[in-house]
Amino acid sequence: MLKTTRPRVFGEAASLPFDCALVSCLSSEQTLVLVILFTAGVFMRLFILGFVGLVAMVPGCATITRGASEAWVVDSDPAGANVKLSTGQECVTPCALKLKRKRAFTVTMSKPGFKTVETQVLSEIAGAGAAGMAGNVVFGGVIGVVVDASSGATKQLKPNPLSVSLEAE
Repeated sequence: MLKTTRPRVFGEAASLPFDCALVSCLSSEQTLVLVILFTAGVFMRLFILGFVGLVAMVPGCATITRGASEAWVVDSDPAGANVKLSTGQECVTPCALKLKRKRAFTVTMSKPGFKTVETQVLSEIAGAGAAGMAGNVVFGGVIGVVVDASSGATKQLKPNPLSVSLEAE
């Protein structure tokens, strides 16, 4: 028979979840076993709660090891071509830009006296990204999978580097 307990006042001893009349019928060894089992249950709950909290704070494995961005490199022959991305960034070849892994974009390269070239850069799942995602099964669980998928850490930009030979007009 379980007894109901009122909230403890600071400094008051913790009550056990069983009737004290029941305990008085038990030997001291049996009482000790009951107290140990009750205490072990409390510690197990605290351990599980702490473990779940720790896992919730750990981001995805690929996000930790690879990050959500990468250095994307573009080069042209001849050098000095103007590069414009559909994302709004610009540079002059040879150059490198730090870009999010999860977004595909269009590249337009132009140089006076040469034909303009337009090409696509794709965002594809990388081998290392897949390995990082697999690490979530062990460490990050569902939370890690969501973090990696939403950040784009499992992907890579292709082609990288982008090398273009410009044709004269």
